[in-house]
Amino acid sequence: MNRTPVAVMDLEEASYPQSPPFNPPAAFPEAPYPPARLDPGNRIYRGVRETLRLLGLDAERFGTPAWNPLGEHVRPGDHVVVKPNLVRHFHGDGLSTESLMTHGSVIRAVLDYVLIALGGRGKLTVGDSPLQYADFAACLRLTGVEAVIQEASRGSGFPIGTVDFRKERSEKRRGMIVTRIPNNGDPMGYKAVELGPASRFRGLDERCPLLRVTQYDPVTMSRSHNPGRHAYLFPGTVLDADVLINIPKLKTHRKAGITAAMKNLVGINGSKDWLPHHSFGSVAEGGDEYLARSIRKKLASALRDRLEAEAGRFTKRGLYLFNRVLHRSGRFIPFPDPYFEGSWYGNDTIWRTVHDLHKVLFFADKEGMVKETPQRRYFVLIDGVMAGEREGPMHPHPKKAGLLVASGSPLAADLACCRAMGFDERKLPLLNYAVGNGFHPSLETVAEIDLRSNLEKWRRLFSLRRGETLAFEPSDGWAGHVELQD
Repeated sequence: MNRTPVAVMDLEEASYPQSPPFNPPAAFPEAPYPPARLDPGNRIYRGVRETLRLLGLDAERFGTPAWNPLGEHVRPGDHVVVKPNLVRHFHGDGLSTESLMTHGSVIRAVLDYVLIALGGRGKLTVGDSPLQYADFAACLRLTGVEAVIQEASRGSGFPIGTVDFRKERSEKRRGMIVTRIPNNGDPMGYKAVELGPASRFRGLDERCPLLRVTQYDPVTMSRSHNPGRHAYLFPGTVLDADVLINIPKLKTHRKAGITAAMKNLVGINGSKDWLPHHSFGSVAEGGDEYLARSIRKKLASALRDRLEAEAGRFTKRGLYLFNRVLHRSGRFIPFPDPYFEGSWYGNDTIWRTVHDLHKVLFFADKEGMVKETPQRRYFVLIDGVMAGEREGPMHPHPKKAGLLVASGSPLAADLACCRAMGFDERKLPLLNYAVGNGFHPSLETVAEIDLRSNLEKWRRLFSLRRGETLAFEPSDGWAGHVELQD
């Protein structure tokens, strides 16, 4: 059996260095350039280095100036796109953004090893598509990524670009999108990539009119997803990449259950109104927005659709307030179930979108044509140092997990993360329907994963009971439906 390596590095302390650009703690022999100064307290840089060593990457040369751990994935002359998880420039509950976005100290170490692998030739881009009302520049500044890129570019003499993949951004006031603004977007443009029958939405023609994503007009969705067509708007920079280096944040997720390697690909799109996140209506009506029929919920959803299509600000405000009244009416007349907007264990839409995005990433060529063979390489290193639990991804409660997880397989990495969180992957459609179901790179069973860790406990991860794991608290919509059983 060919086994897929996954490294689980336990730092035994969940803290980040606080001084960008997060220089290395020591003069490692393989360093791509001399840093302006060393940061002896930077445990994250050392942790990333040890994570790569655990994977056995370029093992024979470890500890020498020639060590090139990412050389298996990145070659001189490649265009490398690094995809962090930036989300938005503030935490929804006023907390630190450390549990919300990928920390710059993790990105710094990864960038240094990418620079080693490129050997001074090629192109390196850091890009993401955060929420429509997020301040991209502020996200780079708050995470320390801005300073990291400046230092890495200065020290190596190699230019590192940044791209905000969004075609459009918006302004949000008092909970409502009030205006949409064209964004500079990707300088390499965009391409509509059509999956057609290769999509996970194949055979669901009757559901196409119901596909939705919150705070977007459903008209664009109906044009990109309808019987016979399932298309995604991909930035030219992503399609041009020879390698994608994924650096997500480990969190619970209200719609998908968890977000790590796989769900982070939602950020490699040009416009989120091409990305189905849930389906309008109750399960009985062919949707998955909530469980049981509810006239009030259905009216609230219809109002939300109308609100997003409405141009007049006063009319929008009236629709928004009426929608809020309907939601709050549940305090006095309980709804049949507590679920809204597909934020529950019955969401049968978002996993299909995520799988489709991986199909495009791996198999679409630079022109956006889907091929039979993989078109680019991939590596993931997950920031689970300060992770997020409960109402992630936008309102995560900080969870001191102290983990770094890495692999060449997004599915294998997420399966390991799921179990470390104390969840059962068989209860998450995102993962359950990927194992043995044609997801690339394929896995037929978790037994094919070769767990490597500095702690013996994580090497037997798939035999642990929930009480032996980190026991994350799921979001309310998943509580009681995703946890491992002791």
